[in-house]
Amino acid sequence: VRFRFAPAADTRSGIAPDENSVENVNIAVYRFGVLHSAMFFDGESVPEMTLDAGEYSVYAVGNIGEKTVFPNYEIFMPRWRYRISSTSELGEKGMAFTASDTLKIGKGGGDFTLKMTRMAARCGFRFDASALEGMKVKSVRLRQAALDMAPFGASGSVPENVEDIGDYASEADIAALEKGENHRGRLLPDNTDIWGKVPDKIPDMADRCTYIEVAATVSGNPDGYTGDVIYRFYIGEDTTTDFSVKRN
Repeated sequence: VRFRFAPAADTRSGIAPDENSVENVNIAVYRFGVLHSAMFFDGESVPEMTLDAGEYSVYAVGNIGEKTVFPNYEIFMPRWRYRISSTSELGEKGMAFTASDTLKIGKGGGDFTLKMTRMAARCGFRFDASALEGMKVKSVRLRQAALDMAPFGASGSVPENVEDIGDYASEADIAALEKGENHRGRLLPDNTDIWGKVPDKIPDMADRCTYIEVAATVSGNPDGYTGDVIYRFYIGEDTTTDFSVKRN
């Protein structure tokens, strides 16, 4: 069986120059729930594996280097986590990718394509300061972003560790931000007020939910507003109840 890899669509961030590049891949193949074969690939040739006819489960992890990453039994794959110590690792190793699928092998073998998806979420940000004359955005930062995730879990993962200041954008490049999944869910199910999606409402989780922090300064405003200001935006599926950041 020859494996070919199709990366996800192009995107950008401030931490890694090429999020569309898969430099190396660990591949694991399970049969009847047991690890059948594993291999590491980091060259230009197409990786190949010899398998008997039958049905297999295939898992792949890209851009984490050669590691013994897979458990002996497939039942433990949903618990498997990828961890980084800081955002800078993504700049050094590249964006981490994963893929999983079912492979049915006939007597003739053949090609098998794995579509790789990122272990990260993209957050596009646009700030309109026209309503407050004299405001200038100085920086945009992603705060409390995930440092680990379980990519093969069925319903998203909650990180065990977060990074206080993750990806960031300066005045020159505030258009694109990225960082890992943080699947916190609906923490304020009864809230209907967008002004109520604030840390005081989630005291037990305020230091774990991902948010965007915008630092700006105001000068020359005709109404007398002046000085530095910080805006914090908790992100999620809606503006009132949900705090989940989802991968890819």
